[in-house]
Amino acid sequence: MNQAPVSPEEFSAVAEAAARRTEAVDCAFLDELLQGTGLHARDLCRKIFENCTVTINFHPDRIAGNGRLILDNLLADGEYKNQYETGTTNGGRTACPGGDRDLWEKQLFNEFYHTQINLPAARPRYGALNIMNYCDGASPRFGSCFFTLKPAVLDRVTFAAGDSCANPERLGTRGCFCGILKALFHEINRTGRLLNQPGFTIKEAAAFLMNLSPHLTTTPGGALDEYIEAHIHGRIILETDVAALYLDDSFRATELECKARELCRRFRIELHFIPERHVKIEEIDDLFRGPAMRPLAEKIDSAFGRNSGVLNARLIGLASCDSVQNPAAWSNSGSEPELFQYFKQLWHTVVHHARQRSLLRS
Repeated sequence: MNQAPVSPEEFSAVAEAAARRTEAVDCAFLDELLQGTGLHARDLCRKIFENCTVTINFHPDRIAGNGRLILDNLLADGEYKNQYETGTTNGGRTACPGGDRDLWEKQLFNEFYHTQINLPAARPRYGALNIMNYCDGASPRFGSCFFTLKPAVLDRVTFAAGDSCANPERLGTRGCFCGILKALFHEINRTGRLLNQPGFTIKEAAAFLMNLSPHLTTTPGGALDEYIEAHIHGRIILETDVAALYLDDSFRATELECKARELCRRFRIELHFIPERHVKIEEIDDLFRGPAMRPLAEKIDSAFGRNSGVLNARLIGLASCDSVQNPAAWSNSGSEPELFQYFKQLWHTVVHHARQRSLLRS
């Protein structure tokens, strides 16, 4: 028989207690690394949570499992639901009993969602901690737009260094974050990278974190694979839990912008715009995401872009919706599962090239 249901806050307390078992050791390890800098691990953790938010990247212009746009569902529900509820994902389609997502969660959360509250709506929502304060969110691979969450939500958030598909060994919380920071510093020692930013030493990374401000960067970070995963336990109610919506600039002067403004007005959310990310189709090669990308980009440009030679979030979204509503027109580009992957990978291509351009300017 299942035990009595445990609240998200109670689960976060359990996760924090588990993290606390190694927190002192992790903190001491980090302090030894920081010798001579005048900095301490707990100061870095405090600084991070004073200045950084959890972001949830998503595509508001995609069709959900119920046949409606994601943004229309948000307007109707006033709630950001998880992939078990919506049947929608910007990753792998494995949020089902026995699927990969289900198995990852079983291991990561010590079977909590299998023996305590095994209901679709009870499963966590996923985001990432934006410690680089990127203007395109902490994990833009999962969407062109993003929500930022209010600080109070952190009381029921756990963190992992990297994606849960890699089966991370431990969880952290706002109160016990040294284990996550230790994993980041291990990567700096190994690769010289702080998440997706190259050229860091431990001391340089510590100084960077101690000088964080709450202001977002003006150029996109383009973090595709490197992020601190955040698991939000419990419901995300737009009016009480979401601080702001950041919308890609390609959606300006469109019906989607009108709906986004209505969403923000109705649920008292701030609206901001992200500088448009795009890629010139002539720049798309076979190496980054495979040979299917450029022909599909050319088809999208012909159908929706007036042969401008440029691909952006809005155009990919229009094509994705049309492939659902008019599948015969897209059958020569791939099957439905293939097109799902291709549209996702085209967005990754846009993110990648936008970042490359920003690096060349800096």
